[in-house]
Amino acid sequence: MAVPATSACQRKVCRSICSTALSIARTIDRLIGEAGGGDLTLLKELHFPDSVGLLYSAFTYFTGFKVNSGEYKLMGLAPYGVPKYKDIILSELIDLKEDGSLRLNLVYFDFLGGLKMTSSRFAKLFGGPPREPETDITQREMDIAASIQTVAEEAVLRMANHVFKETHQKYLCLAGGVALNCVANSRILREGPFDKIWIQPAAGDAGGALGAALCVWHRYLGNDRNNDTGYDTQQGSYLGPSFSAQTVQKFLRPKFAKL
Repeated sequence: MAVPATSACQRKVCRSICSTALSIARTIDRLIGEAGGGDLTLLKELHFPDSVGLLYSAFTYFTGFKVNSGEYKLMGLAPYGVPKYKDIILSELIDLKEDGSLRLNLVYFDFLGGLKMTSSRFAKLFGGPPREPETDITQREMDIAASIQTVAEEAVLRMANHVFKETHQKYLCLAGGVALNCVANSRILREGPFDKIWIQPAAGDAGGALGAALCVWHRYLGNDRNNDTGYDTQQGSYLGPSFSAQTVQKFLRPKFAKL
């Protein structure tokens, strides 16, 4: 409850849908709830270990990046490859449902009882052992990254479309590690049915603590959500400055001229 509360309690909307997808092993790995006023009603949940986040983290490990911090590198590597392993992921590793829920085929993963994210069967499926950290990145890793990114995007799009069909709410609030996948978020914004989406940026334990406090303040103590700005009320995220397209172009143009 705490993680979706971080997202739902900070936007001034009459009603919204909040969804959280976590990458770290928790009892519940995905929550979908409906927020209105100061209340938050849970509609659906997906239990550990079946998780888009854990699936993505397994590929983060396999491609040689650090789990729970290197997922953004995997996302950034994806455009350099082709999703040639997408069908293998969908047929062997997961059973992806129309509503975006999934089941992991645990024979390919080792995070439940071992010290690694993936098993030897996983390595055989992708033509060799995991990439050693800090070694050269090959085309295999690029193609693997493109494949899991494509699958992750498909999963979150199905989730988004499903909750819209169930609730018909026009605002979507997101939280959790998977919600930091900005490429997937952009597809929800472009292709999804929602008028607006908002992503709560603190995806780790800090976000859980913040959400717990907000949940108590609004849901249990009955305090109103007073926000007349139309923007989020989280002021300490240090998201950095914003730049216009013209400023970015002016900065980049001489750099490209030297290439």
